[in-house]
Amino acid sequence: MPACQVPWQAGIRYGQKLNINKLVITHHNPEVGDHTLRMRENEAREKFQNASFAKTGDKFLL
Repeated sequence: MPACQVPWQAGIRYGQKLNINKLVITHHNPEVGDHTLRMRENEAREKFQNASFAKTGDKFLL
């Protein structure tokens, strides 16, 4: 992984390579606020349309 790439960006790259339908990205840093996560989610969707950042209370059927 290049030094300038953060893990969620790598997840997008792998999702594209694997041709997945949906990518849900999680995080665990309590210092990252909702505004930052929304900005990252918008950036992620520019590269992978069905990407989203998980939010408290989200439920997923696997």
